[in-house]
Amino acid sequence: MSAIAGLLFGWKRRNTGHCLVLTMKVLDDDALRAGDAKRVHLAISDEKLCSLARDLHRAAQERGLIVWPRNAFIGRPVSLLERLLESFARRFPAKPVALLPAPERVRLGTSRNQGG
Repeated sequence: MSAIAGLLFGWKRRNTGHCLVLTMKVLDDDALRAGDAKRVHLAISDEKLCSLARDLHRAAQERGLIVWPRNAFIGRPVSLLERLLESFARRFPAKPVALLPAPERVRLGTSRNQGG
């Protein structure tokens, strides 16, 4: 069995009825000189796919990376204003608000200029 060592340049996945076919583009020394990436095709069963996904997730966490889907805003606020407000709320958490006692006498509908 020959080994291919190089940089992972990209990949594509294709779902078949029984497994996932992963085509990886690998740049090794020969590929760099020739200007073309080598393509490696892998057929991965569902069991191996889950195992690989867990292992890659662990590796990312060990390196301090945060893994989330590209569509991070699914189920979250959609408009720009809502996203800005959510970001602001995360940066500046609300402090508890002290409730003041209600005044004994409240006048509604009067202005300051009308006097007492």
